[in-house]
Amino acid sequence: MAAHKPITPATYSIVYVALLLLTTLTVFISEYVDTGAYEIAVALTIASIKTLLVALIFMHLYYSGPLVWLSGGAGVLFLAIMMSLFLLDYNTRDWTPGRNEQPIVTSKDQGYLPRRDH
Repeated sequence: MAAHKPITPATYSIVYVALLLLTTLTVFISEYVDTGAYEIAVALTIASIKTLLVALIFMHLYYSGPLVWLSGGAGVLFLAIMMSLFLLDYNTRDWTPGRNEQPIVTSKDQGYLPRRDH
């Protein structure tokens, strides 16, 4: 097994600060910026960047061999396939909550009375 170039503490510190800044950016955008329909896309993009930084630097993937990259890519591909199948199943159901339902009242303070049809 070939040895790889050691990662310096300065690199770890820079990546750590970058992760903190990206987390702060996520919180700032969620609280103060109206992204509308792109809210989830923006949050997932920032999360993907943070995941990539952690995998490359802290998990030493950057200096690993091709077999490690292949196994990491296979894991990401498997996750993408599973998420696609999940979303395909979810989006094809007619019973999805919230589409044409009346609100359920569950408190006596709001006028709930049990039915007595016996």
